[in-house]
Parts: sequence; structure tokens; C-alpha cells
Amino acid sequence: EKELILSRIPVEVKAQFLQIGFASWLGNYLPVLFCGPYDVSPGSVRESWLQAFQKGSEVQVPRIVYWLGHKNLEDAFSILTGGNCISFDEGVDKGLHGTKHMTEALSK
Repeated sequence: EKELILSRIPVEVKAQFLQIGFASWLGNYLPVLFCGPYDVSPGSVRESWLQAFQKGSEVQVPRIVYWLGHKNLEDAFSILTGGNCISFDEGVDKGLHGTKHMTEALSK
């Protein structure tokens, strides 16, 4: 099953796995770690992602994000659409790497 699922994920999405980037939350871009479905332990995060992946299209693959600096692991992960996520380089171009949120996340 793992190989089948990973084979359906576009290469450009898989390239983001375990990379730092930014995701939009309540109008702000916050620092995140993009995770693949098998980068997280079996459980609710992976199951939620699999459900979203099976319902969606391969064009709009859901993303698992870990909110950097978040202390409570129970709600430190989210499943987002790709439209809410940008790469680290895109974030740097937007000036996000020096924001208060980024500084706080990296200092924890």
C-alpha cells in the first residue's frame, strides 16, 4: 500500500517532504515542516491525510504540515491544501524568514 500511495503523489510534492516552508494560518504565513504520510507515526494525522488524499485529486494533493515551535504535539500537525503552502525560498522572497513567527519557532 505504501508504495502505491507514494507513486500517486507528484514528484514536486514529494520533493517538499521534510523541508521547511511556510503555511497560511488565519491570514499569516507561519513556519512549517512539510511531512509525507509516512514521515509521521501511524495514527490520526496519517489517517486524516489518507482520507483527504483519497477524496481529492492528484492535482491538489493535501499537505501534512508540522507547525514549527508548537509545543503541544496533539495539535501541532495540520492537513492543508497546497494553495496554503509555500516553499522556504518563496517565503524568503516574501520576506518571511525574518518574521517574529520564524524567529520564535527556530528558537524553541
